[in-house]
Amino acid sequence: MSVEPSPTPSPLPDQLAALMQGMTVKGRWAPLFVEPISGSGERLTTSIVALDQDRNVLVERCIRPEVLRALYGAKAKAFAEMIAVVEHDVRKAMLQGVDVPRMPLSGFTLGGFRRGIGKDLSQLIEQGRLMCASLSRSAIGQATDQSEDESQRTTDWASRVREVVLQTATDLRPYFGRAGIVPQGQVATRLDFYNGRYAAQFGVIRRENPGASIYHLKPRLWGLASISPDLAGLVREKDLIVHRPRLSVASMQLTERDRIRDFIDELVQAADRQEIFVYHTDRAVDAGNRLTTQARKLAA
Repeated sequence: MSVEPSPTPSPLPDQLAALMQGMTVKGRWAPLFVEPISGSGERLTTSIVALDQDRNVLVERCIRPEVLRALYGAKAKAFAEMIAVVEHDVRKAMLQGVDVPRMPLSGFTLGGFRRGIGKDLSQLIEQGRLMCASLSRSAIGQATDQSEDESQRTTDWASRVREVVLQTATDLRPYFGRAGIVPQGQVATRLDFYNGRYAAQFGVIRRENPGASIYHLKPRLWGLASISPDLAGLVREKDLIVHRPRLSVASMQLTERDRIRDFIDELVQAADRQEIFVYHTDRAVDAGNRLTTQARKLAA
């Protein structure tokens, strides 16, 4: 009786290589804790902090709103604002190179960092959620994720600006959504608007945790920065037209305004290095007027 030989398993390095394909971001993540009752020693994970080898920083809330309501009742909103203040200060300290930041409020502590690897920082955040935040709402199994939500917000904003422009400048219609016109190696960069001399991309800043918006806005900046050399001489100006939350609404806390303004300052500095102008507004009319004016001034 002959016995069929067992198939030779793939070498472990090959299996790991397949598993790790595309995981180019190496970094660290740490949980942000709070004592629900001061001095009790009990700790809840409110957020996850992640940073990569280039010291890009992402801080994401992981404690669910219903947990805060169960713990604090009518004071849940105020407690959520306290968490937001700490998240903002921790992110700012991390960007400045401080690994053990001072907490602006008592009861909060930053746990030890653990190493991780993923396709982007959001995957390091997810590792922290799964390992340290049992009360969080994991993204695994959800129908949509944050990147899809950000893409939809940007699409909606771009559509609103486009409608404003075409109300008075129908001749600009062909220049919206110019896909595949700017070769970068063998990849075509899509521009939201391009008329030969002027290029623009659209983006959105979230009111909740605005710092996380950078991971959606970066590809928009790269799309403008990667204009190929043969066209660089033709394009005279490049805009990133960003929708930001309205800073004058009565329901917005001062700390929320500060976080949004700080993020805009960081975004402007990053764009300046690529000779890109960041135009930020909460009104589609203003954005449409900006685009129309630039397109007219810099017509091919």
